[in-house]
Amino acid sequence: MTKEEIGGILERIATLLELKNENPFKIRAYTNAERATPVSSKNRFSAMRRYVESIIDRYEFYERRGFEPRVATHEMQT
Repeated sequence: MTKEEIGGILERIATLLELKNENPFKIRAYTNAERATPVSSKNRFSAMRRYVESIIDRYEFYERRGFEPRVATHEMQT
């Protein structure tokens, strides 16, 4: 098993925990472990692509179930 595969597994675990509404500290631990996994510069782009695809998958997951994902907005007060 390569380091990239291990990182992918940790990323999937974090995503599944997030979808189950698990403890945010547990989710962050898996996310941090995935980020700490050494990745060659050649694979950084594919890792970023997987990350963006996972965000899109989560958005579509919630959207299919009728939930509108919340986006934080900050308005300036005048």
